[in-house]
Formats: sequence, structure tokens, C-alpha cells
Amino acid sequence: QPGDGAYLFLFYLFLGHVSRWFNLPLILTFHIARILAGLFLLVILNEFYQYVLAFNPKLAWRAFLLSAIGSGLGWLVFVSSALTSDFWVAEAYPFLSIFANPHFPLALALILSVFLVEAKGKGISKLAILFAMGLLVSIILPFGIVILALVLLIQAIWEWIDQKRLVWQPLVFTLMAGGPFLLYQYWIILSDPVLASWNAQNNTPAPPLWDLILSFTPAILFALPGVYWLWRGQKAEKSARTLIGWFVVALLAIYFPFNLQRRFMLGFYIPTVALAMVAIDKINLSWPKTQRWLWTTVLILSIPTNLTLLLADNFGIQAHDPMLYLGRGEQQALEWIMKSTPSNDLILASPEMGMFIPSYTGRRVVYGHPFETVNALNEKNGLIAFYKGNFDVQESNRYLISKGVD
Repeated sequence: QPGDGAYLFLFYLFLGHVSRWFNLPLILTFHIARILAGLFLLVILNEFYQYVLAFNPKLAWRAFLLSAIGSGLGWLVFVSSALTSDFWVAEAYPFLSIFANPHFPLALALILSVFLVEAKGKGISKLAILFAMGLLVSIILPFGIVILALVLLIQAIWEWIDQKRLVWQPLVFTLMAGGPFLLYQYWIILSDPVLASWNAQNNTPAPPLWDLILSFTPAILFALPGVYWLWRGQKAEKSARTLIGWFVVALLAIYFPFNLQRRFMLGFYIPTVALAMVAIDKINLSWPKTQRWLWTTVLILSIPTNLTLLLADNFGIQAHDPMLYLGRGEQQALEWIMKSTPSNDLILASPEMGMFIPSYTGRRVVYGHPFETVNALNEKNGLIAFYKGNFDVQESNRYLISKGVD
């Protein structure tokens, strides 16, 4: 759909310019960005666990390892064709975030960096960094600024209640630039007719409760008592407030009546794992025999989902799955479109090829993506009806003219 333009998805527009500056294929730029963002996340993730679990460096290392390669028990129901959240809600898990795209790991790394700077930084430089990071999070993953605001607000309230001291600067400076940019994005989406229609289908409901529990087990089963033990033992510590605030706020918000519930799962595995390590440590101290097997069991049970995902992906590669590979004829058709059509042409194509045409040629399609296409379901159904021959000649002509197909 043509529109007036808006300052949305600036991170990917920036990567497009990077491709142009260095004359790189878009797909190569995408994966370079994904790898760099993934490495950045792993470095910051390690630093974050060293901070929040500073009382036990061994626990911090275990938390990093579990968070970096683990997820849930969705593999137990995978054979029944049930696809639980640990297979596809990529933003909730560091491993899946790195596997999926550049902006999830980069946003998660920046969110963790805000918590680290807020805890360790000093003076004007601390506030300036929070200001810049808040803006970057708002640009790269807008809902990340909501998560940050909620956790920093909980920290400020907790500090005021516990220490009778109001520390407002981290929250205000983090939101000073990121907040207005988030509001601009919200305003432009509601005020632009095309973007408003696109946003109307932007529903991300929470998974069923059984799905959530299974997708974060075994870590979440230990995280719940971990909240209690950490609150009892170190509730005055800022790191404890960060973990408890993030975990509890996210858990409540995921099932708050709101059409973007699933967005609150952003990075949820990170505090869950840290709290689980607290509980496992307490159990080991109370029952020393569990030291031999408890942590190892949790780690082993947390790996198969990601391993299944990698094996399934490898099978798709070996089988030359059409969602992963273009046929030679399809590649030639895309090259012909690039050379032989005006840049603003609208092309009618199958739902499958509609995914490839915009990214390879820059041309517009009637239906290209199940979430980014305006009125996606209606457009897809009309497209399928046309190609299945459900329209007569006159109806077909009217359909083509009404869409403005070139």
C-alpha cells in the first residue's frame, strides 16, 4: 500500500544504507548484523549475570550457559505437532533471538546494558548513556522501552519504600528520548489510514498457561521459589530488585487483558534463569546430594528444543525446502522483474512468491507477508480465489483493476 511515509523500522532502513555504502547483498548484511548483534548479546548477558549473581560467580556462569543455549520442554510435545512458545517466540530467549534476526538480540543487549549502567554508572555520563540507550531501544524494538520503563519504575518505588529515597533520574533519562519516539510511533500508526489498517491486525495474544509453563520449564519451576528466597535474603540489593521486578511484572503483564500480551515475554527467560539458579543453589545447600545431579539435569532437559529446531532446519536445507530455496526459474523471474519493470510496479503473485518479490526486487505485491500486509487475510483469500479460477473473466478483470495490478 502506498503511503506518505513515516519514521518506522529505522534500524532496517539503516542496514539498507549499510548495504549500499559497502555494496553488499542485503541478505549478507542481514546475517552480518545478526552475528554481530548475537555476539554483543552474549557478552552483555555474561556481564549481566555476573552483576545480578555477584555473590556466587559459579552460579553466574551456569546462568549464562543455560540462558545462552537452553529453553523449555516444548520438545516433549513436538512429535504431536504442537508448536509451543519455545520453538517460535524468539524474543523471549537469547538463543532463539540470535537465531532469528538482528534486532531481537541487539534490543535485548541494550536493555541489559541499561540495567548495568543504571547500577554501576556514575554522574552525568551515566545519565547521557541511559538517554542514548533509551532512544536506541525505542528505535530498534519499541516495546522494549515499555519493559524497561516498568522495571525501572518498580525499582524506584521499591527504593522509595525500602530506603525512603526517591531515585528518579534513571527512569526519567531512559525515557527522555525513547518515550517521545515511542509516542510518535504510536501516534503515526493511529493517524495514518494505511498504518491504522495494518495495526488493526497487530494482535499478539499470550500463549495458553500450559504452553507458557511448558515453554519455560524447568527454569520457571525453580524461579518461583527463587523469587521468595532472593526477596528474603537480598531484597535490599538493586540486582535482586531488577530480577524480581522483571520476572513478576512480565508474568502478570503477559496475561493482562491487552492485545499485545505476548510482547511482555521479551527477554523473559533471562530473569527466569537467574532466579532458578538462586533456587538451585539453596536446594544444593540444604540437600548436598542434589549437587551431583540437579543442575546437570536442568541443563540437559533445557537443550533438546533448540537442538530439535536446528535439526529440523538442517533437514529443510538438505531437502531444499521451497520456503528456504528459490528454484532456478524463480530466480530468473526475479532477475527479469528487476531489469524489466518500473520500480513502483504492483505485481500479482502467489502468497509464497509474494514473500520473495519485495525483498529481492523492491517491487510491491498485493500480498507479501501475513503480518505486514494490510488487510492480510482478505488479500490472501482474494489472491487464492483468483489463482484457483473461482472468478470468471469479468470478475478477474475487475479484481485486477480494483487492485491496480501492473
